[in-house]
Amino acid sequence: MEDEMKRSAACVVSLCLLSSACAAERDDASRSAPSAQDASSHIERVEKGLVPSTIIEADDPWRIEDRMQHYGVPGVAIAVVEDFGIAWVKGYGVVDAGKGGPVTEETLFQAASISKPVTAVIALRLAERGLLDLDEDVNALLRSWKVPEIGFTRERKVTIRRILNHTAGTTVHGFRGYAEDEPVPTILDVLDGKPPSNSDAVRVDKVPGESFRYSGGGTTILQLLLEDVTGRPLADLADEFVFAPLGMAQSSFENPLPPALEAETSKGHLTDGTVITGFTFLQGGSSCCGLWTTPADLARLGIEISRAYRGESDRMLSRESASLMVSPSAAGSAGLGMFIDQRGEERYFYHGGGNVGFKCVLIMHRDEGYGTAVMTNGDRGNSLIQEIVNSIAREYGWADYPPETFETFDELILFYRELRERDPGAEEITEGSLNRYGYELLGEGAYDRAIAILTLNTEFHPESANCWDSLAEAYLTQGDRERAIELYRKALGILRAHPEANEPYRGLGESIPRRLRELGAGTE
Repeated sequence: MEDEMKRSAACVVSLCLLSSACAAERDDASRSAPSAQDASSHIERVEKGLVPSTIIEADDPWRIEDRMQHYGVPGVAIAVVEDFGIAWVKGYGVVDAGKGGPVTEETLFQAASISKPVTAVIALRLAERGLLDLDEDVNALLRSWKVPEIGFTRERKVTIRRILNHTAGTTVHGFRGYAEDEPVPTILDVLDGKPPSNSDAVRVDKVPGESFRYSGGGTTILQLLLEDVTGRPLADLADEFVFAPLGMAQSSFENPLPPALEAETSKGHLTDGTVITGFTFLQGGSSCCGLWTTPADLARLGIEISRAYRGESDRMLSRESASLMVSPSAAGSAGLGMFIDQRGEERYFYHGGGNVGFKCVLIMHRDEGYGTAVMTNGDRGNSLIQEIVNSIAREYGWADYPPETFETFDELILFYRELRERDPGAEEITEGSLNRYGYELLGEGAYDRAIAILTLNTEFHPESANCWDSLAEAYLTQGDRERAIELYRKALGILRAHPEANEPYRGLGESIPRRLRELGAGTE
């Protein structure tokens, strides 16, 4: 889940938290900045209006500072986009739970996987210049390393297009990173899984183009390709093609960061509040997860993609290239570098990010010029982010986005059952949607509601080992160890009985037995 130099129009200081805010002017001089009073009113209502993705009328909304404390997230920064411009930016909390220091609109966070859309822009720009072909075998362009040729790639090849929409068949979902006292690998070390890399080798283990599977490993191959083709490091390419044209002055892939930017960074925090030091990725920077940036800079990126798609700007991408980013491909909800969220007749594009100690999101309406970027410095930031986005969507009247409201929780369950009879493929009752909602409720401490939703998910998707695993975790979180063990065993049995249906969750084959051992139980 982006565009322009910051010029303050007004500042609003919160007394509740160490924070800063500014209503920002728009890039386009024809779009006037919101008044300080208007921005202040919007900000106050957003701060007091945090809600889950489904609202029960009797439940009161939350305040942002209360939810930060609830989730153990020390710092948050928000940029809100309205009418293709940044309406306001505000920071909350602290950059370091141990040492303090306020989060401001200039504070840098790790963008994690939101690094990938920036990498996609670079690839598309080079394709526009004729320096590469999106559908060419990457091995024809790679010079310093090759994708090992095996049976899966005999007829269908790994291509840039397939890497960008996660259908290349490449392995390695993501990367943990490297702590301050750990050696940092080169990109070749990571691709071959050689020390000091702490991840598996990046390989192809399914036919390219056949199906979607998210792969940070594929994006790492793309980084090497871009550097091989141009002879320049990723950080330089990002500066030329993205950051400089858009005025993203607080963004960099460099590792280490320039001192001026390093001084503005936030620390990451684990769930228990431990402050993280280090956790960089590759020597020279990582296209998969190595971007440091701010919500305002991410907003600049999102705005420019949307304006390019509308044919209103070509300073970063052509209209055709922008369309590839924000339109579904053969992978369903994946464009080239962005994901697509179709809500009724409305289309949003987005990307989330999660590194150790950092969580973030960028969301934009494809056509109407509104959205948000939210960045946090806590491991439990995702649930907080969703509540913030829900509040923003309600306050600004995002089309087909604000959460639905029901009189009672039982009415909600009935709605889901009736919806399944009318439209079994509806987004609200997909496995992923119900699972996310169940975890939201779990994070709120609403254990009975979480179990009800996750139980419904097992009813709707009985062959998904992931659904049963999630339900087991809910019971374990509630404190019902015996029921959790029973459900973990059920999940493992389903994983073994339906391996093809559960291919995306094959990692459960290791994690569930490990959890059962931790609980002092066997797998049978």
